[in-house]
Amino acid sequence: MNSTRRFATILSTLGVLGISALTPGALAQSVPAHSHNHAHDASHTEAQPESDAKKGKGNLVFASTTEETGMIYDNETPKLQFRFKNMGSGPATIESIKPACGCTAVELEKKTYAPGESGVIEVVFDPKGKQGAIARNIQVYTDQENKPNLLLVVRSFVKPLLVIEPYQVAFSPIEKGSSSTRDIHIKGRFEDFEVTRVTTNDPGVFGIELINNGKVVEGEDTLYDWIIRVTISENAKPESYRTELSVRTNDESKPIFTVPVVARVLGDLQMTPISMTLGRLVV
Repeated sequence: MNSTRRFATILSTLGVLGISALTPGALAQSVPAHSHNHAHDASHTEAQPESDAKKGKGNLVFASTTEETGMIYDNETPKLQFRFKNMGSGPATIESIKPACGCTAVELEKKTYAPGESGVIEVVFDPKGKQGAIARNIQVYTDQENKPNLLLVVRSFVKPLLVIEPYQVAFSPIEKGSSSTRDIHIKGRFEDFEVTRVTTNDPGVFGIELINNGKVVEGEDTLYDWIIRVTISENAKPESYRTELSVRTNDESKPIFTVPVVARVLGDLQMTPISMTLGRLVV
């Protein structure tokens, strides 16, 4: 009874001060409202990553980053294909493609690829003037974040249809009154191959002899060899000489070409060094 009176007195005092007392029921009703707002904020926070996921990121994956032509002759122009697919959740763009050599030409149908879309980079390799094992790089620049720069490689083994050994001739210094001889081998790949004519613009110094050396076997190759024998005349004056041999053949892939030849005939007096470079003089 005394407790009841004390509780009533406290309620009466609070009422006089203008303060409303929260009953346990009212307090219970206020909690869910706060919990609801908190849950709403949480759901809003969780939705943000989902929005980012919808944007997506591209990811170009190539079936192979290296393609090989195998063995080819230097008059062939093989075509290669680098196939790829966008495995990302967003679009991917190839911004540019830069071959390291002018011997590789690239072609791309379009630049931007949707998720799951495939594409092809086509490459044409021109081996003209090359011989042996060849590797050429191609840089691919994209807008993807994980690996924006991609490296593609073209590999080939090139055999020349016409073998020229050596490509140029440099005689060792020759004493005045002496002569010297060097051989150049021109080898074709068909039985009737022939070097038909060889000329020089300085016949008084460089003598030319053409010799059919017949069939030769080099590894797995059967070649037909012609020798161009170049002789420096013993009457050549002390001087430095240079000429280009003009060579004609019956091979349609290389009917005419030149071979440079250099020589030096020594005199009675020799100067060492032959040339001298001075630095800048200040007067």
